[in-house]
Amino acid sequence: MTQLIFAALKTAKRARAPALEGYPIDVSAPKSTSNIFTGTAAAFARAGFKVVARRASARPIMRHDLKAIAR
Repeated sequence: MTQLIFAALKTAKRARAPALEGYPIDVSAPKSTSNIFTGTAAAFARAGFKVVARRASARPIMRHDLKAIAR
């Protein structure tokens, strides 16, 4: 999962995207679901994503500012 996230970051950076968002599952949140096909919040956090919103306790919206990644 982490390798896929880093590959997506690299591809988005190459395409000159300003940021990349992810919609993972926070498995540590109460009532979290086992449907982690979108990834886990912990894996996104390890890749440098930050929570920018949380519409439900187990569903953070996470964003990575691609300006922080060297070309």
